[in-house]
Amino acid sequence: MQKFGLLVAILALFAAGINLAPRAMASSPPQTLNVSAASDQLEVTVSPSIGTYAVTFTPFHWSFSGTVGSPITQAKVQSGMDANGPWQEIAFTWPGQQANQAFIRCYSKKTMVEFNLDIHGPAHTPFPVFPAFTKFPRGLFHLSFGNHEFYPHAFYLARTATPWILFNHAFATVVMSPLHSFMTNTMIGSGHSLLGQTVGSRVRLTSGTLPLTTIMVFGHGIEHTFRQWGRTLTTAFHRPRTANNANAMLKYLGYWTDNGAVYYYHFVRSLGYAGTLLAVKKQFASEHIPLGYLQLDSWWYEKSNTFINGRHLGAMNGKVAQGSWNHYGGTMLYKAAPELFPDGLAAFQHKLGLPLITHGRWIDVDSPYHKKYVISGVAAIDPRWWNHIANYLHSSGVICYAQDWMNRIYRHSPAMATTPGIGRAFTDDMAVACQKYGLAMQYCMETPRFMLQGAHYANLTSVRVATDRFCYDRYDDALYNYAFARAIGSWPWVDNFRSTETENLILATLSAGVVGVSDAMGQESPSNIFEAVRADGVIVKPDEPIVPTDQTILADARHLSHPLIAATFTNQNPRTEYVFICRREADQSDFSFTPASLGLSGQCYIYNMRTKSGHAQASAQPVRDQLGKAGWAYYELCPITSGIALLGDTAQFVPTGRSRIPHAVIRHGTLTVALRFAKGEATLPMQLYATHMPKLTASGGAIADGRYQNDIFTCEVKRSGHDVTGNVNMTATSNGQ
Repeated sequence: MQKFGLLVAILALFAAGINLAPRAMASSPPQTLNVSAASDQLEVTVSPSIGTYAVTFTPFHWSFSGTVGSPITQAKVQSGMDANGPWQEIAFTWPGQQANQAFIRCYSKKTMVEFNLDIHGPAHTPFPVFPAFTKFPRGLFHLSFGNHEFYPHAFYLARTATPWILFNHAFATVVMSPLHSFMTNTMIGSGHSLLGQTVGSRVRLTSGTLPLTTIMVFGHGIEHTFRQWGRTLTTAFHRPRTANNANAMLKYLGYWTDNGAVYYYHFVRSLGYAGTLLAVKKQFASEHIPLGYLQLDSWWYEKSNTFINGRHLGAMNGKVAQGSWNHYGGTMLYKAAPELFPDGLAAFQHKLGLPLITHGRWIDVDSPYHKKYVISGVAAIDPRWWNHIANYLHSSGVICYAQDWMNRIYRHSPAMATTPGIGRAFTDDMAVACQKYGLAMQYCMETPRFMLQGAHYANLTSVRVATDRFCYDRYDDALYNYAFARAIGSWPWVDNFRSTETENLILATLSAGVVGVSDAMGQESPSNIFEAVRADGVIVKPDEPIVPTDQTILADARHLSHPLIAATFTNQNPRTEYVFICRREADQSDFSFTPASLGLSGQCYIYNMRTKSGHAQASAQPVRDQLGKAGWAYYELCPITSGIALLGDTAQFVPTGRSRIPHAVIRHGTLTVALRFAKGEATLPMQLYATHMPKLTASGGAIADGRYQNDIFTCEVKRSGHDVTGNVNMTATSNGQ
């Protein structure tokens, strides 16, 4: 009987195995799922049975692959469309107790892949890493932005919420970054054994859902691909890209009083602070220099004498009257200090007659605001507080709120890093209130997290790109950071400098963003200023910020001692290139670049903006020179079409900038130029390269003092009428055509 019972049991198990096998086979995942897009350049593959995934970019023969660690279920192919266009994705359920949903999405019209894992609370460390690439192209160079104020560029992969840029010697490039949850999530890995993203180790997800989303954008050219990544980011957020003349701060020359400025916590005693600033405007007006706005830094409002770390401080300036305005601590009351503005901020602005930009710090731990509003650490996360201060600023003639100390605010408001939603409440509430009252925003001392978050906000029109007081040793970080600022849809601001500092003024102008000076009264340089702006104070700027060339980025990644070469353009027809070269501390003096590497072809005219001389050459031929004692050089590159090249108004730092030349085209041997005059400008200089003496005509004005020498035609263009802004349309035809 025992043997019989054992036999029955064995037969029963065998039968059960036979019955279960078909069900197991029916529910087992398929071997592989594939989607491809972007004209079959991109392919995503998922193998559910072993839990692996891969992204392949065929033009570079690149493959990135990883695993979720165990088999996955419910894998399926889906399609749809979002702001970045049509897509296909492989969606699946992440293994584990919670039914977390994931997908890998491939876009049809962009060389872009998106990874997403929705993590449902409650959840805690260790959080998943997704993607978690363990196999990828080796020997790539790395570029990212450090987790410090003003996001300094670094040739390693920083472990924070930042874009990672990976590229090779041939400039094949991929950019990886988070797409959401910037305040809590982090990129992880060194680029040697792992590339991925996860949730910060300090996060406590008690409820709700936290998206772990990563995008990858592939392309040829480091800067080109980084720009494409930026457009992908802002498109995903439906964020329009700010025009470079969108408001007074971007359009006009301004005056700044922040750290490094002459009147930072300092003023003429006999005039008082308000009187000093009124006198500054009067002094500039006496030189016929129009100012478009005035910036008030942290000195203008009431603060404590306790620093953000709890350390007690003395007065900022012990030589002047004491008061809450003269402290270096946190904000006590965000309103004009009565010792400085006894009639209030609005009365001062009305008397000044200029729009204001106002600075803001953290909220002090002893501020009465803690009793009335919701403050997390030292950051307001209460819409009521932001509406209160935005309304006050708007009624006081302020056009921009500049949030400073953002890195310290994050560090001393711990919930931003531990509790999803707190950090975004700080930036969202700020943006919504400022938008409601018509205020632009500017970020300062921001980290990469805030830069990425700022891509949401159309009214974040400018961001600081370098530490206080712009000068020569800031150039390296500033020029690299110009690209990040523009990628998120904003414009760079280098910080204040003196107008006598020609190279600083040039680089501020070439930022295509904010230009402001901080001279002592009577020490300003009108001649320098009017190379950056028109007579009405409008900045003559390029279309995009100047950024390091791919050759410079590669040389820096290889730790070579080449000078920094950066370029930008005005997209006329044909487009004009501007190239700035500077020597950093360990750089050699020799430099070279080819116009062809900047996208020019055929013949072009190389105009040295410092020496006011130039020559024609083939675009494939290198431009070689040495940096002199000044340590910098600046060139305009003008394509030659039908024997003509437009140099433009070479009295400006940007001779073909659109606020001076809104339209230019060379066609069939004829150059047609629309030349914009400002109020107060009766004549403007114009230069052309021409292989033969050109014939010039003008409508709405006249050509005077024409001179043709060494293939350069120089003339003065006069307009009809007086003190009215308008255009003169000029045509030039080469006699040799």
